This record gives sequence, C-alpha cells and structure tokens, in this order.
Amino acid sequence: MHQLCVFDFDGTLADTIADIAAAVNRALARMGYAQHPLAAYDRMVGSGADTLCVRALPEGEKARAAELLALYKADYFEHCTERTRAYGGVAGALQSLADAGCALAVITNKPQEQVERVLAACLGGTRFVRIVGQLPGVPKKPLPDTLLALMQACGYEKDETVYVGDSDVDMQFANAAGVAGIGASWGFRGRAELEAAGAGYVADDPADMARYILARRGAKQKELAALARTAAALGAASVRWAVGGSLLLWRRGIAADFHDIDLLVDERDIEAAAAALGAIGTLTNDRRSAPYTTRHFLEYVVGGADVDVMAGFGVMLDGVQRDFAFGEAHVARTEPVEGTPVCFGFVEDWYILYQLIPGREAKVRMAEDYLARPGRLDRAALLRALENSLPDDIRRRSLALLASAARA
Repeated sequence: MHQLCVFDFDGTLADTIADIAAAVNRALARMGYAQHPLAAYDRMVGSGADTLCVRALPEGEKARAAELLALYKADYFEHCTERTRAYGGVAGALQSLADAGCALAVITNKPQEQVERVLAACLGGTRFVRIVGQLPGVPKKPLPDTLLALMQACGYEKDETVYVGDSDVDMQFANAAGVAGIGASWGFRGRAELEAAGAGYVADDPADMARYILARRGAKQKELAALARTAAALGAASVRWAVGGSLLLWRRGIAADFHDIDLLVDERDIEAAAAALGAIGTLTNDRRSAPYTTRHFLEYVVGGADVDVMAGFGVMLDGVQRDFAFGEAHVARTEPVEGTPVCFGFVEDWYILYQLIPGREAKVRMAEDYLARPGRLDRAALLRALENSLPDDIRRRSLALLASAARA
C-alpha cells in the first residue's frame, strides 16, 4: 500500500511562533495597540492569518482586522525566517518516510506565499509533491476540500493517506476528510488538545511519528488486500453487505487500529455470501457463543486476514432478546479500496451495536465523541437504528446524543 503523508506547517514541521508573534506585535504597535506576550500566540495561530489578526485585536476593535492583516503580512514576509527553524528530528523523519516510498505534502492555513518562503528556508532539501497554503476563495481547514482535492490529484485513497498536525483544527480536518489524523505533541497545542480532538495517534516526537506511519502502512496491507478481494467476491454475487466494526472506525479516523474485518450481511443473502467467501477463503468457525443469538455467524480467513460475517444479529441482554436488522438502507457509502468498490456501514449503526455488545464501552465513547462533532451525525441513520428493540438506557443515551447534536 502506498502512503500519502500530508503535514500541517506551523507547529508541526517548523517552530514559527517567534517570527509570527514579532510581526503581529510590530503591526499592533503601528496601529497604537498593546502587544501580546509570546506565549499568547500559541492559542491564536492555526486558523489562518485573517483569524489570527482578529484574535490579536482588542474587543471592540475587530473591525480593523483587515488593516492589521495587511501590515502583518508585509512585515512577516520580510522577517519570517529570522528565528524560525524546523523542529529537531523533522528533516530526518521526512527523509525516512520518503526513503520508504511515501509521498510528502503540506496543507496549511498559512498564506501561500509565506509557507513557500519559510519552507524553502528551513526544509529546502525535502521534496514535497504539493505545498498548499491559504489562497483567496479556497476553503480553510478544518473544511476538508483541499485535502480531498490533493488526494484526487495525486491518486491516493483515504486509507492510503494520513494527516499530521499539532492542533484540534488539524484533527478536525483529518476527520472531515475521513483520513487518519496523527497528532504532533511537540507543537504549539500539546497532547491533551489533540487527544480530545480525536487524534488516532499522538506522536511524542518526529521519529515516533515516522515509525507509526511506516508500521501502520505495512501492517494493514494484508487486511486491505483481503477486504478488496472480499468486496469483489460479494459484489459479483450481488450480496447486500457493509463493513462495520473497528475497520469502519479506523476508516473514519475514529480508531487508531483494527485487527479483523467485520461484515454485516442481509440475512436474505447469507447463502450467496457463504458461497462467495468459501470460494476465496477458509471457513474456520460457524458457531456463535453466548450471549449472542446471531442467526448466522461465520468466520473466514481470506488472504491471511480474519473476516467475520454476521447476518441476523442478536444478543441476549438481561434475559431479553435484542435484534438488530441490516439491509440495503444500512450501507452508508461505497468507497474504493485498492481499486475495488467497498460498501461501508453507518457509524450510527455501530454506535448502537457497540452498546448492545458487552465490553465495548470504549468504542461506544469513541463513536459518540465522533458523532457529537458538528456536522457528523446522520440523524436519519440514528433514528432508523433506534427503530430496533433496544433497552431503555441505550435509547435514552442515543436520544441525548441526537439532542446535543441538534444544539451544536
């Protein structure tokens, strides 16, 4: 599997804060305003120069942001490399990724002319396939437009792409694009913010970041190849199915890892699914275990990867039978994996399923945190899932998520 590694710039590849702060402070002084201490700028940067200037102005003076922006940009362009340096270990980490065949790129909210100038000064020996800064009319992070366009232009899929950044905006950006988000704890914001924002992994230093990317890249080749092969077989048999479980969470950037391939299949298609998978893999188990009452549970090994198939999901909770229906309406989208169309389910369905499965509270919280973010929750999907016979506590918790998402 190839890998596209995309990086934020300020606070991720380079420590730029001193030059940014000095330029803004000089511009503020020219306009007659008080200057800010250096530490205050850690919280101001990350959303683009225009937002930085709004944040730097006193309350009641925000209308002068355009004036401050013009002064800042002129000053910063002249002084942007005086104290800026690449973080220690960044150049070596980037080289190790490039040596392993990874494509490198930068997407930042820093204005285009600034990032090109600073990048050339501190990482001029590194080859990036694209350097994407802020341009007029182009949506900024955390909107995913620039990353999705870059992936399409360079020919990479979501599971072949990672985004590395140091702020909550960066993790929101990765999640919005559906790629793995890796936090740079050495940057401006720190580990706590990155973890709270849903980073799939938070690296301690640039070398740790590179090791994680390369391990992730190699470890999942087998599983993704098996998924593509499984998808081709099920598609040829006209089976209605969808990927779920930890692979779905990994695909959406919610979970840092997955170990097997969980599939939900329409119960009407289970015989066709069994025949298709039997032709490409080995059946290792066809027996469910308590408390599960799933009508069809099949475990296969396909290309060395474990593939678990469920149709007619059921579980016994407190002496009550709980079923979860699956059909064509439960396919959220089809996305290519290694060039093969793969059906993916709804996170909303698995938010409910994980509440029904004993011992899955950690994954429930992961899915809940993801769905609680603005624009994430598919209300229709969650309401459809709630049509199943569910315990009162699960229903109340899910309705509370619906209500909180409506307020967001």
